[in-house]
Amino acid sequence: MASAARVSVVPLASLVARAAPTTTTTTAVHAPRRAIIVLHGIFGSKQNWTSLTKAMARATATDIYALDLRNHGDSPHHPEMTYEAMARDVAHFVEREDLDRPLVVGHSMGGKVAMQLALEHADKIAGFMSLDMSPLTFDLSRAVFPLYLSAMQLVQKANVEKMSQADKILKEYIPDLSIRQFLLTNLKRKPGESHFSFRIPLSTLRDALPAIGGFPSHSAPYRGPTAMIGAIKADYLHPPMLPEIRTLFPTVQLKMMESGHWIHAERPVEIVQEIASFYETLDGKSQGGWSAVSA
Repeated sequence: MASAARVSVVPLASLVARAAPTTTTTTAVHAPRRAIIVLHGIFGSKQNWTSLTKAMARATATDIYALDLRNHGDSPHHPEMTYEAMARDVAHFVEREDLDRPLVVGHSMGGKVAMQLALEHADKIAGFMSLDMSPLTFDLSRAVFPLYLSAMQLVQKANVEKMSQADKILKEYIPDLSIRQFLLTNLKRKPGESHFSFRIPLSTLRDALPAIGGFPSHSAPYRGPTAMIGAIKADYLHPPMLPEIRTLFPTVQLKMMESGHWIHAERPVEIVQEIASFYETLDGKSQGGWSAVSA
């Protein structure tokens, strides 16, 4: 049974923003443009990306797939919560949907999933972009995540019947309204029940914090197109980290933005523009300060 757990694959739920159909006066048949896959961070879901994926579809004229990673959103729960497992799930999704080497964009934990996917399943993707995350190890036990999980577990035990009751409990530990609202997107009422409960497995995520903060070791680098955008006001991706990052991703290109960790929420217009520009480099066209790199 242990070996089966190590090769677990979870079918991921997705939300697709379709590219608008193009009009043409010719009868020429054009191959569809490669898709883009978006991966959220811890406690997130595909729903957090609804408006951005629509904007991305308009900006790139291609289909955007926002996924729910395992133990998040509408995807199944599983006790194995490692980057190896999450990357396998995404690789399986690419195969299931018959996607031709998409660009993968990941934020935070999703950025590390994109990195693992590139290192272990390079043939499945054309390149990746990581939003405010590097492959370095971070001690999440010293960060805010254990506090968030403890507060959420108090909500879970209270069997609240109103969102306002849940928010009141969280407010005692989390003064930032935007963070509380983000966490509460995971609070749902199951059919036939009067109380709310979190749709994410809190205990599983707590146990997985060391793995989520870390990153698997690798003997060979990924030399395909690699873009990273760091948040100046956060701690996860900064220029001094580049020498270590380049041991795994020698072609990495880094830009910095004046933002906190939730960079796509604080700077949505700029992030969509940067994704669209980097997307064009996959066809050999340097654009928006990103250089084309041969995969």
